[in-house]
Amino acid sequence: MVQPPSSSPWIAAAHHLRDRTTDRLGPVINGSIRRLLVLLVLIAVLPALGIILMTGFEARNHALIDAEHNAQILAQGIGEIQERTTHGLRQLLEKLAEEPRIKAGDAGAVAEGFKIVAAAFPMVANITLAGPDGSILSTAAPTQRTSLADLPAFERAMSRGAFTAGAFQRAAPDAPPTFPFVQPLRDAKGALLGQLVLTIRLDTYGNIFKHADLPLDSVLSIVDRAGRRIYRMPSDPLSGIGSPLPTPLRAAVARKHIPQGAVDRIGADGVDRIYAYSQLRLGPGEDPYLTIVVGIPRQQSLDRANALLRRNLYLLALALGLSLCLAWLVGSGLLGRRLDTIVAVTGTLGSGDLTARIPRPLGTGALGRLERSVNAMAEALARGSEAARRSAANLRQSEATLRTVADFTYDWEYWKGPDGRFLWIAPACQRISGHSVEEYMADAHLMFDALVHPDDAAAWREHAGAELSPDRSQRTLQLRIIRPDGRTIWIHHHCRPIFSHSGEYLGIRGCNRDISARKEVEAALRRSHEELERRVRERTRELTYANDKLRKSEERYRVLYEQSAVGILLMNREGRIEDANPAACQILAHSLEELRGRNYLALIEPNNLGDNPFDMTRAMAGEVSRIDRVFLTEEGRRVHASVSGRRINEDVYQAVFRDISERKKLEALREDVERITRHDLKAPLMGVIHMPRLILKNKNLPARDIELLHLLQESGYRMLHMINMSLALYQMETGTYACKREPFDILRTASRSLHETRLAAEAKNIRMAVRLDGVPVTKGDAFPVVGEEMLCLTMLENLIKNAIEAAPAGGECRIEGDTRLRTLRVANSGEVPEGIRERFFEKYVTSGKRWGTGLGTYSARLIARTNGWDIALSCEIPGETSVILSFGRDEDGRTAA
Repeated sequence: MVQPPSSSPWIAAAHHLRDRTTDRLGPVINGSIRRLLVLLVLIAVLPALGIILMTGFEARNHALIDAEHNAQILAQGIGEIQERTTHGLRQLLEKLAEEPRIKAGDAGAVAEGFKIVAAAFPMVANITLAGPDGSILSTAAPTQRTSLADLPAFERAMSRGAFTAGAFQRAAPDAPPTFPFVQPLRDAKGALLGQLVLTIRLDTYGNIFKHADLPLDSVLSIVDRAGRRIYRMPSDPLSGIGSPLPTPLRAAVARKHIPQGAVDRIGADGVDRIYAYSQLRLGPGEDPYLTIVVGIPRQQSLDRANALLRRNLYLLALALGLSLCLAWLVGSGLLGRRLDTIVAVTGTLGSGDLTARIPRPLGTGALGRLERSVNAMAEALARGSEAARRSAANLRQSEATLRTVADFTYDWEYWKGPDGRFLWIAPACQRISGHSVEEYMADAHLMFDALVHPDDAAAWREHAGAELSPDRSQRTLQLRIIRPDGRTIWIHHHCRPIFSHSGEYLGIRGCNRDISARKEVEAALRRSHEELERRVRERTRELTYANDKLRKSEERYRVLYEQSAVGILLMNREGRIEDANPAACQILAHSLEELRGRNYLALIEPNNLGDNPFDMTRAMAGEVSRIDRVFLTEEGRRVHASVSGRRINEDVYQAVFRDISERKKLEALREDVERITRHDLKAPLMGVIHMPRLILKNKNLPARDIELLHLLQESGYRMLHMINMSLALYQMETGTYACKREPFDILRTASRSLHETRLAAEAKNIRMAVRLDGVPVTKGDAFPVVGEEMLCLTMLENLIKNAIEAAPAGGECRIEGDTRLRTLRVANSGEVPEGIRERFFEKYVTSGKRWGTGLGTYSARLIARTNGWDIALSCEIPGETSVILSFGRDEDGRTAA
């Protein structure tokens, strides 16, 4: 017989599966309409969340690939810079190898040439010429080595027979690290004459790559063929020059068959980086002599992708929030509000209020029929209970009044019957404990047995046991309870027994008050008190330590002050001496008691004080002064001293001085010797000057002899002028020269200077030109100025000579006058090195000139200032240097005539 479908096993299994599903999803499906709508929104967002996570992980992979690519580009770019540097050094060595003097083996000339080349390139540590056997023939810098045969780079160059790069080396433990390059030296037939070895300083090597634009926390390392660093940026004491790369990284970048690549390794500083490397070779098929390694932090590469993923997740969360709000509002507006009204009305009816009705019920549909049925039921209940309500009205009114008073108490009050059950609990229990009245009514042991804090459980059990004691007295207890939300509340518990008028025991009346705020204030006061005590102890320790340090510092200062070799005077605002160290007392030949209270100005020679007045007001304002003073001792002895003064604080001025009397004596002796030397030179020189004049009286001399005699006489006058000028320069330095300023034509003086320097210009094929206001000078042009013409002639000769020496062969030298600006410009091709521009007019400053002394521009500035003129250096025009003389105006404010 065929079974009916309802009894089929498949149908039964489907029903079982439906029941299980319904049981598991019951809390969700049986929830409110709003909850179901929220669930649907959450399910709809899941695919979008998966897409965002997938694209985020793809972006991270692309970021790592981009970081690897960028690191490789940086490594290749820095490698190109290094190859250009190596190529330049190779060209330099090849050019030196072609020098005849080097091939000839002239050790002195070769060493001098090497020094000039090394001075021109700051990164060059030394240049050495070695023989075929490695013996050192000539070197730019002194060295303790006698042979380079044991140098690996030398051996490699001998085996290769071509330009070779070496490896990291250090001549001595305290010597700077260097890196060698070797170039074979051959004669015209190709025979090996020796090796040129050029070493570069690795401590200045970073100037080449200091402008490399590396990402944050990235590292750049240049590694030699042995795996040792010859440069690292940024510098690191643990991974400095000469230290090897970590073994895993060194093995990865040393693969000869892979000249370029990238690996992921952890560096010596523990940072996970993407390392890109580029191997540099001197020729195809050769081993790499250097490897450029650039490391970019892996995490930094992922920051942007992570930020993008977080942004997308934030946007998805925002969209989800908006969707949930819309679902909640739709559920509340369309269905929830009507259902809430039905529930509220039925609840009101159930509580006894039969006047409740559903306003404006829907006309059609199941929901409308339900609303009308509820209203009909309410009408029937109202009619049936009208009589009962009237009879119980008075009782209900009295009961409501009492309940209002009881329910609106602020504290958590209760009444527990003799059997331990609650007869009444104030609604405040929910505000304080987090549990409702119904929960306490259902479980009498809930109060405190389940809520009390574990640390107060023993005290509560003791208190609860005392409630059952025969005396039944009132008791109090302070304890903590834990709310369902995990918050701890402090409770002040007070209970007492209650009895009827007849003495019958009715139970316990209790009150629980929330005292958490009071406890927090007490705890805060306690913590503040403890913090105050701690700070007082720490401050006491700090003051004790500071006083100890101050005492030790004062002791050290007093030792330095007392044992100093220079004199130290401390003065107040009135210039009176308050203290002096022993050196000051010894130099001034006064005791400390004699110096204290004495005016500082009274110690200075009046003439010296008149020439260089002392202004205490300016000194106390913070100006630092340095001056030579002449002090007078008690016996009238003059003491020359170099004084440096500065303000110590608002009320104390310090003068530090040292005795320079011996130096003054030596300067006076030098002046006397120079005066005698000049006098002794003039005597024979007068014979040289006057002898040609006597010979020229013979009218039968050939023209060539007459020309030579005039040249001899002119040279004699020039030498006499130079002797006189040496005295004038000394007087200008000391400020004792009396300048005789008179009007003269500086164009005529410039022409004489050009005539004196013509031979130097012709030797270098320098074109000389004189212009006035932008046009070439013609006969009759003049540029009058006021000054001493002979001084000006010397100054212009020095400036024109410097311009000729600085200009390249075949260049140009110009003298340009400007009558409107009152300036004279001496310009030449070529630029002054940036390193000496700020000190161009200082004494002994020179660059690139073999016989330069650095006195030409110094004397030019002395002469210009002595004549009341200004002189300045200008390099505004690229490829050109100008020295500008500014003559200003005469005493009447008119242009000097």
